[in-house]
Amino acid sequence: GVCLGNGKDATGEDIDSTSINLNTAWNVERWSLLGEYFMRTDDLQGTTADKETPSGFDVSLGYLLPKSADNAIQWGLGLRYSMLSTDRGDNGTVNYLTGGSLPGALGATEGDVSEISVVANAFYHGGHACKTQFEWTLQDVEPTGASSVTNYIFRIGFQIEF
Repeated sequence: GVCLGNGKDATGEDIDSTSINLNTAWNVERWSLLGEYFMRTDDLQGTTADKETPSGFDVSLGYLLPKSADNAIQWGLGLRYSMLSTDRGDNGTVNYLTGGSLPGALGATEGDVSEISVVANAFYHGGHACKTQFEWTLQDVEPTGASSVTNYIFRIGFQIEF
């Protein structure tokens, strides 16, 4: 996907934006592979000219275990690696990091964030309509000019569709 945009910042200066997103998904037998790459350029025009160029990618591998004939639960396992890199531009006036795909990790600064996640899914009654997901994530936050931080995140999610 490609997106071209033009907007205004808080002072009324024009911002020209270009976003590119490439993704793929493959499913063979019980294996699934997902991948995505994105990049964005936000170019502030005018007297305070500035440019920010965040980019990142995500790769996921999953395996669905065979269902036991006498059990209503089917298990799935997954492994994911994600990376986000950003800067605050030439003079720090353009910054769109807050609330991104790796929320709050860098706050309102520049740097890199990487995550490795291990996931186990319990699918009830044959599909995604009812599931529980257990996820453990190792997150490395490396803000430019500041100390790196390692976070250990454990999430449990429930999904019911009706």
